[in-house]
Amino acid sequence: MLYKPITNRRQSLRLMGAGVASLLLPRPVFAKGPDTALDFASIASRAADAGLIKPITAANALPSNDEKIYVLANIIEASLEKGFDSGQPGGLTSDSGMLLSRLNGALKSKVRKTAAPSFGSLKTIYRQQFEQCRPNAAELTQIKRWTEFLTKKRNRDQYTAVEQLTGVPWHVVATLHLREASANFLGHLHNGDPLRSLTVHVPRNRPPRPWPHEPWDPVSAWKASAQDALNMEGFSGKHPDSWTLEMTLFRFEKYNGFGYYFHHIPSTYLWNFSNVGRPGGYNSDGNWKRDYVSRQIGAAVVLKQMLSDGLINVQYES
Repeated sequence: MLYKPITNRRQSLRLMGAGVASLLLPRPVFAKGPDTALDFASIASRAADAGLIKPITAANALPSNDEKIYVLANIIEASLEKGFDSGQPGGLTSDSGMLLSRLNGALKSKVRKTAAPSFGSLKTIYRQQFEQCRPNAAELTQIKRWTEFLTKKRNRDQYTAVEQLTGVPWHVVATLHLREASANFLGHLHNGDPLRSLTVHVPRNRPPRPWPHEPWDPVSAWKASAQDALNMEGFSGKHPDSWTLEMTLFRFEKYNGFGYYFHHIPSTYLWNFSNVGRPGGYNSDGNWKRDYVSRQIGAAVVLKQMLSDGLINVQYES
């Protein structure tokens, strides 16, 4: 077994006591801490005991980071829905969010920012690539389950609330949330850093102080942070007709950076896990590697799956 599920009240009380004690100790945002697998096993055990997920046994063990990220996102979503601990430090929800931020940070690559090419030079290419795009069979299950997660009622309601604040379509917010934060509702939309602190990665020190807002409410905080991220990028307040498919893909790529374009390959940020994607990318140090393979779903691939499932419509440039 990956871990032993909690089976009695005494064990549960001991864990609660440990959570309270942890409030008295400093908790660095990105402390290295114990091995990630052990952290995940502890969190999964607590979540199973709380009835948020099924116990994980040898028959359905989750050894990969891809699987851990998906489970953690679901723990956070279910915990916030139930009001389990409101994301307070030392609680299960907060610990899940912190670990997901750590795993998300390890997953992401650093893309060197460059001057953007003109939209006119790319719009026809975007449309052709989107029409040609087919998900890779090996990743299709992963793509579908993330699309289902993003469009669950509670999650879609969160994205729609941000759309009402900014005018950015809900599916754009959802896709950025997956790409930037691994769909962590306790992570900033800017880059996935933990929500209770200012961001420490680029863009640093966001949202504007004072942060976090008090009294602490993770739902309101996530919406406020998402609004700040979209405002920073100049996405807010755009005319609804400007969110054509081609312009949406251009804005996605601009959000991440056009480094792939200048290396003459389709952007991994857009096309990973599809037949349009190609090996090559930036490692965690921001260095270009011809054989780099990302483990994140491309933003365009998410949109293509949503379109295939009848969840969205797309408007093309005339």
